[in-house]
Amino acid sequence: MDPAQITASPMRRVTFLIVGAAMLGLWCWSLVPPIQNWNNPNEDGFSYVGVFYATPICLPAVLLLLAGGISGRGPHLRLPVRRPGSAPARSSSSWRS
Repeated sequence: MDPAQITASPMRRVTFLIVGAAMLGLWCWSLVPPIQNWNNPNEDGFSYVGVFYATPICLPAVLLLLAGGISGRGPHLRLPVRRPGSAPARSSSSWRS
């Protein structure tokens, strides 16, 4: 099957849009302290820590979630397929032998 032909259900698309919008809101919320302290001479730069970490973590995920929610198709929307008769993988750090 061509990965471009895989489509998401409407419920999954709505979920992608809601989570993407929430993450975009969190990213925008991290911009508030630097904007409030813009020309403050007593600013030590600590207000930029949230933006520093939120940009590489949230922004790419936001873009992928919103693109998946809007387009509703692509290879990243496919659920992992579990073959019949296959057992789930076990962790080697199990406390039972």
